[in-house]
Amino acid sequence: MKLLVKISPLLLLAVCCTEKKTSPYPDADFADRVVNFAIESYSSQYIELPELYPEPARLVPEEKDDHSILADKLQLRGFQFKNVSTANFPLQGRRIRTMVLENESCRCEVGKIYYSTGNIAEYLRTERIKCAKK
Repeated sequence: MKLLVKISPLLLLAVCCTEKKTSPYPDADFADRVVNFAIESYSSQYIELPELYPEPARLVPEEKDDHSILADKLQLRGFQFKNVSTANFPLQGRRIRTMVLENESCRCEVGKIYYSTGNIAEYLRTERIKCAKK
């Protein structure tokens, strides 16, 4: 005897067309794994995370008001800020805030970059990191 199951077309449509919200990276701790890799690899090359921020920024905040995801993750691992500097390129260029953090055996540079877009009040944000032995 065959059992015939009727599926409502509306239910099928609801299941098939439900938009899944996902982070730009495969899982939520991707930035943590990148920080671990940077600390362990001691590479002279930056690792840049272009999709770390899902929304563009409306302005470049003052240094005291800026927030860096990668620097926060380093601080949770015992790193301390040693230096912060900002470089501004010409009008349509990028703006880079570079933070140096250290612990007893490692020195990391974190760069938070604001890329200009066609809209003067919109900046794409990214962060990059590289670490070296002290």
